[in-house]
Amino acid sequence: MYTYKYPHPAVTTDCVIFGFDGTSINILLIERGIERYKGTWALPGGFLNMDETVEECAKRELYEETNVEDVYLEQIHVFSTVDRDPRERVLTVAFFALVSKDKFEMGDEVLVVCAEADAEAIQAFIGPEVDTPWEEDESNQPLVSRRIVVTNSSMNGKTLGKMHFSSVYGVTVTRISRQGMDVFASRNYRFQVGDKILVVGPEDNDNRISELMGNSVKRLDTPNIATIFIGIIIGILFGSIPFAIPGMPVPLKLGIAGGPLIIAILIGRFGYRMKLVTYTTTSANMMLREIGLVLFLASVGIKAGAGFWDTVVQGDGLKYVGCGFLITIIPILIVGTIARLKFKFNYFTIMGMLAGTYTDPPALAYANASCSKEAPAVGYSTVYPLSMFLRIFTAQIVVLFFCGA
Repeated sequence: MYTYKYPHPAVTTDCVIFGFDGTSINILLIERGIERYKGTWALPGGFLNMDETVEECAKRELYEETNVEDVYLEQIHVFSTVDRDPRERVLTVAFFALVSKDKFEMGDEVLVVCAEADAEAIQAFIGPEVDTPWEEDESNQPLVSRRIVVTNSSMNGKTLGKMHFSSVYGVTVTRISRQGMDVFASRNYRFQVGDKILVVGPEDNDNRISELMGNSVKRLDTPNIATIFIGIIIGILFGSIPFAIPGMPVPLKLGIAGGPLIIAILIGRFGYRMKLVTYTTTSANMMLREIGLVLFLASVGIKAGAGFWDTVVQGDGLKYVGCGFLITIIPILIVGTIARLKFKFNYFTIMGMLAGTYTDPPALAYANASCSKEAPAVGYSTVYPLSMFLRIFTAQIVVLFFCGA
């Protein structure tokens, strides 16, 4: 193994673990058992092994020294002052976590607030229901559920896990709805303006969350047209850029359809970093969709209408129609069957995926009209960019390899 002739400082990790019991925050410390500084209090941590990452080291040291595990650790800082450790040159990577001091054990009784339809699934996961009357502290407020709309633009792009709703605000986020679709409230979920969250907790705490998230429906009445047109302009410019691929006689372009779609996907994913709010009202969204679809169909019809009938009835026109029918229907039957039977996709998602595969806006319009949710649009936008690229790229590959001189 080749090694450089440079000094190798030691690397350690420290874990700053805050415990919250509902009223106060405490910090987890250990008593040193070895020299130097034996008997003093310190943060859990230790030296990095050569075969592990700093994240693995932090979790290992935390478990070895405190028996605490399954904690989400977030890196906060690297301490690198030259003379900070009298033993040797040491770099310390610090992690922190905020945890509840309560931990479930066998035999615990838990009060669960949930929808009646979810009770059976919760019992299967936690345990059977008992008839023991629940004695509440009179000083505690009753738990209430409240649906809150995210309208504060500063919340755009923040993740659910880093908000610490349960430990800091005393509420639990049970449901999140975006554009009419319920999504799983995972730690990595990023909020967007227009999201609706269902929180459960004391009424005063719910009100604090309402103020934090905005919860002003009037703010959603004004569509963010600026973000849409920024995406369109950048998308058109991006779609007009030629990409030269070795061996292909004509540069590849995504066009005015593929370019804006890819830029729209990127803005939807990373727009919060540029302070772009992507929410638009449902009416504005539908109006733009319908106008764009009508203009597309009108332009296609005007261009193809003049010679369509003559092409069909003369020469090999009927053969073209037959081949086109087979090319269209056979992949739909094969892919649709596999998607449904093997991967268990729902019908509307499959409709959107097939429409995107054929880059077929009319098919997407039919799918959207048949479904009140956004499943067809999600399926369409997922496969459309790759399909757009492959249609152009594959056609030119076929010409090069099978139709060349």
